[in-house]
Amino acid sequence: MNTIKKIITILSVLFCITVQAQTKKEPAAPKPNIVYIFLDDAGITDFGAYGNTSIRTPNIDRIAKEGITFNQHYSTSSVCSPSRAGLLTGRYQIRHGLNDVLHPTSPSGIDPNEITIAEALKGQGYGTGIIGKWHLGTVQQHLPVQNGFDYYFGIPYSNDMTPVFYYRNNDTIKEILDQRYITRTYTEEAVSYIQKNKEKPFFLYVAHNLPHVPLFASPEFTQNSKSGIYGAVIEEIDWSVGKILKALEDQGLDKNTIVIFSSDNGPWKVKEDNGGTSGALRSEKATWFEGGFRVPLLAKWPGHIKPGTYYNNVTSQLDWFPTLLHLAGGTLPADRVYDGEDILPVLNGTAERKGNQIYYFYSGKLRAYRKGDYKIIFPYEGSPQSFGRAGIPKIEAVQLYNLKTDPNETTDISLSNVQLTNQLIAEANKYVESLGTLPPTRAIR
Repeated sequence: MNTIKKIITILSVLFCITVQAQTKKEPAAPKPNIVYIFLDDAGITDFGAYGNTSIRTPNIDRIAKEGITFNQHYSTSSVCSPSRAGLLTGRYQIRHGLNDVLHPTSPSGIDPNEITIAEALKGQGYGTGIIGKWHLGTVQQHLPVQNGFDYYFGIPYSNDMTPVFYYRNNDTIKEILDQRYITRTYTEEAVSYIQKNKEKPFFLYVAHNLPHVPLFASPEFTQNSKSGIYGAVIEEIDWSVGKILKALEDQGLDKNTIVIFSSDNGPWKVKEDNGGTSGALRSEKATWFEGGFRVPLLAKWPGHIKPGTYYNNVTSQLDWFPTLLHLAGGTLPADRVYDGEDILPVLNGTAERKGNQIYYFYSGKLRAYRKGDYKIIFPYEGSPQSFGRAGIPKIEAVQLYNLKTDPNETTDISLSNVQLTNQLIAEANKYVESLGTLPPTRAIR
């Protein structure tokens, strides 16, 4: 009898151990580090991954080979400040009034009531750093460390604006910097940040001032470039990407880091040899044609993104806020509208992006609208070419283009597709109405 009791007791203990083992949760996978590399005014065809054969970009091309290439990725604006506002908030900049380019003396900047992706990720236990160009205000309440970033080093506006000083957090470093070494300095700062923050998940936003004019590169790159100063700038940025990838590998972080590479808007073609390229896409930055809004986007994340993948449907810069927050384990704040879409299914190859609409806002107005393959462009009074702005001819009536067959926007088909044109006009007007009362444009002077 005692033997039977002992057996029952032993079986009971084993059963309890088995149940505990079955119900014990597996340890959660570590949250991925995020490195977002953002260029200023780079064209979509400035890189080997997009067909360039004269500028050498092996490290940038490596991201494409080891990850995904997006062929129809859109910025929220074709100029600097609004584009950055859209990226960091996940909301069209028109919702918070940052519709034009800010200046060093601008009294305003990013709305402090907006939630940046840095603030959202910080709430998920992330360290947050920005190296490079901010361009969302220089008054203290608008600087990075007041808007979710633990650390900032860089020039807070474009490098053609004076005075050109580096900031560290909220303080200026009062020296006349040698712009030939901007990319090298940013790279050293980025590598240092990775080394110092390897113990917990981090979001590192590397926002280069270049290839915005004036162009500068280290002597070794200007001496060896086969494509002039512009090629030297891009090749040094490629070197920088290589150093960042190497730093991740050296710290054992590369397998758990998503690296994203993009540009704030299209190239400055009016600068000719000092501007970038966008293939045959129409026009350039500061316009609402494809050359101004369609930008490069590459991403790699070992074990999650299949190497050598191409995605040919539309995606938006606004998609990164919900996507990165999802990867970090968070959910979107419920007190405001977000305009992007979580594209994790696109990254891991399980589904397409659901939405197929793109809204082209410029200087506080909706200038064009795309749905599927079709894009309408609204009438415009026209503007002459001026410093920093491409000339835009007068547009008398709504134009319609099929971007699948005519990505260069050369043939207006509105008169032969009146019903579709009117349908898209109605949809665009309905969307603008849905935005409700919008804030005035934040002061730039």
